[in-house]
Amino acid sequence: MRNLLIGLLGLFSITAFGQNGANEILVAPTSTSPYILVDTLFTLDNYPATYTDVYIHFANPTATPVKAVQFRLFYDNSKFSSSTMLWGPTAASVTDKYGSYFDNNSNGYVNVIATYTGNNSSFDWSDGAMFKLRLFHGNSLVGVADSISISGASSYNNLATTGNGIDVSLGLYNYGGNFQMTPFTFPVRVRNADATPAQGVWFTAQKRLKTSSGTWAVIGTDSTNSNGIVQFTHPIDTNYWHLRLTAQTDTMSDGGALSITDAYKLANHATTQDTLSGIEWYAGDINESGDATISDAFAIFNRLALNTATWNGLFSGVYNVSVLWLNQWTSAQSAVAAPNWVNLPRVYSIDTIVNSLDTLEPYIYVVGDATTTGYNNPATILAKLNPSGNGITEYVLDPAVYQMQKPDTVQFRFPKLTVTSDNYIDIPVTMYTFGNKIGAAQMGFEYDTNIFEFISVEVDQLLLNGLVLFQPKREEYYGLDTKIN
Repeated sequence: MRNLLIGLLGLFSITAFGQNGANEILVAPTSTSPYILVDTLFTLDNYPATYTDVYIHFANPTATPVKAVQFRLFYDNSKFSSSTMLWGPTAASVTDKYGSYFDNNSNGYVNVIATYTGNNSSFDWSDGAMFKLRLFHGNSLVGVADSISISGASSYNNLATTGNGIDVSLGLYNYGGNFQMTPFTFPVRVRNADATPAQGVWFTAQKRLKTSSGTWAVIGTDSTNSNGIVQFTHPIDTNYWHLRLTAQTDTMSDGGALSITDAYKLANHATTQDTLSGIEWYAGDINESGDATISDAFAIFNRLALNTATWNGLFSGVYNVSVLWLNQWTSAQSAVAAPNWVNLPRVYSIDTIVNSLDTLEPYIYVVGDATTTGYNNPATILAKLNPSGNGITEYVLDPAVYQMQKPDTVQFRFPKLTVTSDNYIDIPVTMYTFGNKIGAAQMGFEYDTNIFEFISVEVDQLLLNGLVLFQPKREEYYGLDTKIN
């Protein structure tokens, strides 16, 4: 097939996903001859596009002007049904020119000639994207094609022409000529039961051809950041490929969400001194009995006492982190009783093909987290116990979450309290700025003067950390009610 080299500016377009070398200037590997150059990487246009345009470059590092070129390029004729050669941006503005090409798809190559036809004796083709090669997609493309080549089964005399009509050697150099699919970014946003970001949830992205039943190829593995977001970017055309996201939440820790306060809350719920609401029913019914009872409170007491990281020792098949999708989370927010676990079993893993989605937005809760602290969102949760005459707890403080992974805030954080051997309690208070510039700050908190005596505050000016020193007034005490102002 012999064709004229089409010179229409309207066929040159800039696309958002990549220009495939339209505006680049490729460097010749040597300075001894003019060159036709093939770029490193090209991006295939996505289905239902019928073709992909790539740019072929010219470079003349010599002092002798070049008037004409002839060369052959090879392409993947098993994936591309035919080719067309057009003028590129550096040649399109030249008025006096002639070009033609011959596409031999059966052997997978295209022959190209281009010559200057004007009377300017000093004319030299400009370096840059001289040609645009249009490759039409075949039925077997499936988003993958072999690279463009400068040599193949058949040979060709690649030549350039100088001003005196003399044939000179035309070098062909390939920097790679590889094809990739359009880079695709898929974000995942994970939220806690209270809709705060869930940090540290690990996901794996995988791909597989839709026409294949073989193994999945791993694209990457990453975890959610402080905003609860993780995203995967990979060249993939989901018209041909499955994109699969997995998160084995059945192997996750409790993320620091479980504390003695959850046990107290469940115990007080059993005596009707407190009551669960909304998604607390989902988290609080640890043993899936259909109710939150003293057995669930015992489970937390026992787990904390044994310092175990899972529920395996008490409940077979119960894991730390459960997953809810948006409609399930919405229903859970208004729950007034524990779910019917037969009809609504807990889901502990995420494994889904996301081809038709633009994002994945699961919610998670920690089993047993009756105070909905949230995964990787631990607070300094302090329980105040007010004993009555018979020693029964009358009230358990159920504070809000004080510490959250929010980078646009400045926070003071309090650790868990420990009493030293000399009956002092050192409280290292840390100030988190998250990169914000702080000129001054103030904070305050309340403590029970019946139990503790304030001693001193030591401030680290460099690290913005402080040490608050208390001494208990007696060795037997029930706890500290701390409120951050």
